[in-house]
Amino acid sequence: MNERQTKIIRTLLLNSNEAHRVQQLADDLHCSEKTVRNDLKIIQEFLDLNSHASINRRPGVGLQLVIEEEEKKQLFNLLNRSEAGTEQDRILEIAYQLLVENKPMTLQAMAGQYYATLSEIRNDLVAINKWVQSFDLAVVSKQRLGSTIMGKKSINGMRLLIYQNLPPKKHTRIRTSCNCSRTMRLTLSDSRS
Repeated sequence: MNERQTKIIRTLLLNSNEAHRVQQLADDLHCSEKTVRNDLKIIQEFLDLNSHASINRRPGVGLQLVIEEEEKKQLFNLLNRSEAGTEQDRILEIAYQLLVENKPMTLQAMAGQYYATLSEIRNDLVAINKWVQSFDLAVVSKQRLGSTIMGKKSINGMRLLIYQNLPPKKHTRIRTSCNCSRTMRLTLSDSRS
């Protein structure tokens, strides 16, 4: 799918409880209604191949994506995989959040936030744990509470130490929950092997 079609499906996924008019989608994407209708055919083929979701067309009302919540996460994950670096970006963001958050994060919350499956989040936590072990830290997961990074030393001191020792190979923008951003450098390819 091209960028415009991806934008359409993301709009439908994010607002699956709302009806969308073709004219409004066309205006938002700066294209014709005919182009949107053609894109919708391709999107429906994509949905048929990758899910049980469908586009419900109601004359006079608009389009609405009919999809289960779990399938919505799977489709977001599939769309994100097509973008380069998305998995590594997700791992970096999770690592950053675990370092700066004062409370544990649940697997379900992380999976919902990143539109990933629980097993993908578990694998991400394993990769993060391998990386932070070099700083005498560990990802600690407690049932019903969530996961956090803990260690014998002061966590604030460890945050600074980790940040200062990030490998200079890859620069990635990290967005925090407060809509601010910071730049972190990290390569997790070594910890995935």
